[in-house]
Amino acid sequence: MKKSPEREPAAFVLSVSVAVGFLGIFAVITGAEYILALFLHGSSSTLVLVGFVILLAFAVRLWLFDLKTATFYDDKVEIVGRGYRLSVGYQKIRKVAKVKVLPLFAPRTQVHLYVEGREKPVVIPWNPMSRQTKVDLYSWLTEKPNLRRFRE
Repeated sequence: MKKSPEREPAAFVLSVSVAVGFLGIFAVITGAEYILALFLHGSSSTLVLVGFVILLAFAVRLWLFDLKTATFYDDKVEIVGRGYRLSVGYQKIRKVAKVKVLPLFAPRTQVHLYVEGREKPVVIPWNPMSRQTKVDLYSWLTEKPNLRRFRE
């Protein structure tokens, strides 16, 4: 677990880049199996092709998100995205929203953070569960004193 200097360990650490990497590796392996079976046997399983397409679609969908990593500490959140890096205290978060999306090659529930000074929300592609606290990210955030008003 990642530690901030002189702080408790982070409650949540998200890395979209790692998820994209794993899905991409599995997609390449599945695609290679399909091509190898096609050349060796003259035919291949449609199931392998469907698996390749689904894995590749998930990887591309996650890659398209602006967020790269997000680390949530007790007093602040550190966010790294494409072309920006934020370190924001929870008092600077205007709104937290749990958003249900059409689950076509994407996780069903996203968490949106509306931060002061940013026009667009920071979109966290899924609502992860912490192994230590057994609480999901949205619930954990809405327990923060400044963010309790967003509890559903």
